Amino acid sequence: MNKSLLQQFYDGDIYPAEQILPKDSKYKELCGEIGIMEDKFKERLLPEDRIAFEKIKGMEEQINIRFAFSNFSYGFRLGIMFMADAFTADEAFIQQ
Repeated sequence: MNKSLLQQFYDGDIYPAEQILPKDSKYKELCGEIGIMEDKFKERLLPEDRIAFEKIKGMEEQINIRFAFSNFSYGFRLGIMFMADAFTADEAFIQQ
């Protein structure tokens, strides 16, 4: 039997930051290409430059995490506002 959404939430089974990944094949392709290019680029760097490059990548990851949360939060709140509007609308849903 599948758990309800509420049960999954209570059990800590829902991790949007880890579970939301684009299903677009182009996303995977681009990630692979970036990885290959980064590896080739790092091979050309001096050891101290590799450390700086990894630090920059870590900082970019932190920015991306914050951006993703902002998008998630905005979308979640927007969805709630749509639901609230649907329940509080003054207009009749079905015209008689």
